[in-house]
Amino acid sequence: MRKFFFPILIIAILAFATVVVIAFGRGYRPNFGKRTIFSTGLLVATSSPDGAQIWLDGNLKSATNTTLTLPPGWYQVKLVKEGYLPWEKKMKIQGEVVSETKALLFPSTPTLTPLTTSGVIAPTLSPDGTKIIYAIPKANPKAGLWVLNLASQPLGFSRDHQLLARTTTMIDYSLGTFSWSPDSKQILVAIGANHYLVEAERENQPISLTREAWEKQVMSWQEEEKIKEEERLGLLPPEFVKIASESSKILAFSPDETKILYQATASATLPQILTPVPIATNPTPEARELKPGKIYVYDTKEDKNYEIGNWKLEIGNLFWFPTSRHLIEVTSDKISILEYDGTNKVTIYSGPFEKFVAALPSGGKLLILTSYNRPGPPAGGLPNLYSVNLR
Repeated sequence: MRKFFFPILIIAILAFATVVVIAFGRGYRPNFGKRTIFSTGLLVATSSPDGAQIWLDGNLKSATNTTLTLPPGWYQVKLVKEGYLPWEKKMKIQGEVVSETKALLFPSTPTLTPLTTSGVIAPTLSPDGTKIIYAIPKANPKAGLWVLNLASQPLGFSRDHQLLARTTTMIDYSLGTFSWSPDSKQILVAIGANHYLVEAERENQPISLTREAWEKQVMSWQEEEKIKEEERLGLLPPEFVKIASESSKILAFSPDETKILYQATASATLPQILTPVPIATNPTPEARELKPGKIYVYDTKEDKNYEIGNWKLEIGNLFWFPTSRHLIEVTSDKISILEYDGTNKVTIYSGPFEKFVAALPSGGKLLILTSYNRPGPPAGGLPNLYSVNLR
């Protein structure tokens, strides 16, 4: 009998140790004072850039990037790094559940870099967010239609600016309005009663269009956009599609197409779509009772719906940041960035600027149109494009 005792004891010890290791990994901790075992949760505190102080309920705990083991409950989490705007959010820690911050920190004093000096007219962002078309006025030797490639790194070299069509005695692009094709490869130019088609990837001669041909091209592009949106909607839950078609207006899909920015046009209730409800989701309170005029973001992965605000929408004053986790809000006197659930709204620029604002595909910079430090020649009082550093 004794020859079986030690093997059985070893097996029992190994089994006990395995159970202890698994329980510890799942967040269980002993309370020796109360002689009990309690469940804990994990807070994975990450930030970009890292090295930010982690404050929980006003107490300094550590620095990012790290993982903290915490008792279940609500915590006021604040990440602070010198030279950057603080990140703060109320987070719920649950037993055996991993919660993450995924904080993106923005500079408290961003730097501006000029991208043009000749004066810019009618800058227009391409649908894929990688190019900006603009005109240089007729009085300038560089007069014509230009494109700025935003995908280049670093941005701002002369090679990033490409002339597409030169201004002539017959065609003055500084008087035109521009419309991109859905694939960002062509531009329609309207100058008074005249219409032209221009290729967006090389210098070329504009193709003159009759009004009928121009209208046909516009309708073709609109139909192409409509088909794309219908394809996106076809991948969404039927319950949300019903809301989108009957009680709201879709403003924009996030770049990764997992979130939808939309405005309610009628009162409605968004039903719970995912059952059971996923664990370790965003703890920000939802708003599933839709009210006309208010703006919302629906997260398809977590089946969460957040109220973003209620203000007059204008072209370009609310759009997705390339991270798909942030929105850019543009008002008359400042540019702000906020998370997709409406939290952590911070002002990233409050200087002078025109209505045009865009983000680089990398998310590292904003582009603005401003007359900052350029009141006279060579721009002739016209605004120029500047980059605003965000990293």
